[in-house]
Amino acid sequence: MRLFLSGESDSGIDEMFHPLIMPLEKRIQAAILDKNDYGNAIEVLGIIPNLINDPVFLAKERKLVKHKDRSTDIRLKINYEKFKNGTNKDRETLLLKNIIQSIRIVGERVKDFDGKRLEADIRKEFDYNEEF
Repeated sequence: MRLFLSGESDSGIDEMFHPLIMPLEKRIQAAILDKNDYGNAIEVLGIIPNLINDPVFLAKERKLVKHKDRSTDIRLKINYEKFKNGTNKDRETLLLKNIIQSIRIVGERVKDFDGKRLEADIRKEFDYNEEF
């Protein structure tokens, strides 16, 4: 399985967002996905956090699972103000929460995908124990 982690963000927040997203993607891929099997139903796990400060756009979350293509396109919002005003650690935590929420959605919709184990492995790798 390959992780595609990107984002939709305002230009005012890009410089806070992009330096965090690529290392997260690489670490999850190398430390977790390349070493474990979470099922055959998903080949590309597409997670695209939404950090747009526009109330109309924020309402447009996407929870798309393309069974035929074995891919996902999950776009959940992150609280813009919390991200903007937080520390880098706070921002990473918000991104991890978004990733975990996305994995839960995929796990609910796809039979041959072990989302619970993937979530547990991400929590362990990042020492992330916050419940939500």
